[in-house]
Amino acid sequence: MGFMFLTLFGISRVCYARYRQNDKKK
Repeated sequence: MGFMFLTLFGISRVCYARYRQNDKKK
């Protein structure tokens, strides 16, 4: 269960970073 939580946390973190980068380009 802890592993799944860490994986979801990592994915959301990467998605958030990409979203911020795209927002900066605009």
